[in-house]
Amino acid sequence: MKKKSCILLISLALAANTVNVYAYQPKIIGSVLSTDIIAYIDKNPIRSYNYSNSTYVLAKDLRDYGFEVTWNNDERTVNITLPENRTVKEFSADEKQALEKRDPVGIKRYDVYQTDIQTLFDGEPVTSKGSPAAINVDGKTLILFSSLGNHFGRTEWSEQYRIANIYTDGGQLPLETYTTDFGMKYRETNPIPLNTMNLYHCQTSLAGTQQMISIVTIWLYDANQNPRKNSDGTYMEDTYIHVNQNLIDAFDLKITINNTNALSLETSHSSVIFENLTANELSYMPSSVYKTNITLFHSSSDNQGLPDFLSIERELYVNSQALAKSLDMETDFNDFGIGVFEKINDATTEK
Repeated sequence: MKKKSCILLISLALAANTVNVYAYQPKIIGSVLSTDIIAYIDKNPIRSYNYSNSTYVLAKDLRDYGFEVTWNNDERTVNITLPENRTVKEFSADEKQALEKRDPVGIKRYDVYQTDIQTLFDGEPVTSKGSPAAINVDGKTLILFSSLGNHFGRTEWSEQYRIANIYTDGGQLPLETYTTDFGMKYRETNPIPLNTMNLYHCQTSLAGTQQMISIVTIWLYDANQNPRKNSDGTYMEDTYIHVNQNLIDAFDLKITINNTNALSLETSHSSVIFENLTANELSYMPSSVYKTNITLFHSSSDNQGLPDFLSIERELYVNSQALAKSLDMETDFNDFGIGVFEKINDATTEK
């Protein structure tokens, strides 16, 4: 009898213990899904996820982007800071390509659990309207991308291109210098928000050759997605030509750069003809568009919304109208990459 009672007590104790363990298991409150959104921090891509129709990134991944992520086990907190002298990982081309690959939408990645862990930015609790500023997934912390950007800089979102950007202002990033394929150096300065423009891309070539040159046509829009206009009533749109060795060869360009980074261009040609044998134009979704630290010595395009040069996905492009003016030429070069650049004196003489 005593033996049976003992067995019964042990069984009850085990059952009670099992109930207690089950009771303290974290409750699953949702799922984190894959997303087709590409996220960037200071032009470097970062893996992103979707929860509650918002974009999140893993807290631990932020270390590669110059952030310090500190776990305090006693206080159950994760503190994120951005040091003044930060170190940013140098991503390889393959790593960037992998991070910029768009995932299929809606595939389950993690379970979301209730948690007592508190997330801090610079030692202060993080709050947000709508989606939670941080969530717990399988022992990891995911951070709301917009909250991160709003605290440490600013966030830019393009619904059209499905791209989210954070530009930080809390640290000192080294200025990046880029080099064209013919050896000219330039720097990116201010980003142009992607939600203010539509871009189209095609190829052109010097007539009679196979020297392909990329061109990008940009239409500028206001906050309400209405086309912007110049003072003369024309739409703010212009075509940019990739500044590469093929363009240099097409014009036989001689480039002189003065001490204010203004380029003076010269050509011995009286006319240069471009053609596009396919005459196709595709919608284009670049990851970034930046102004640069260089200009043309002569007056730029009449289009007041666009500069002489743009850096599009780290490649240098020149405004076609500004290029013509800097060479004392006229042009009817269009967004299909078809047209003639002709010396003004020669064109006047013929007329």
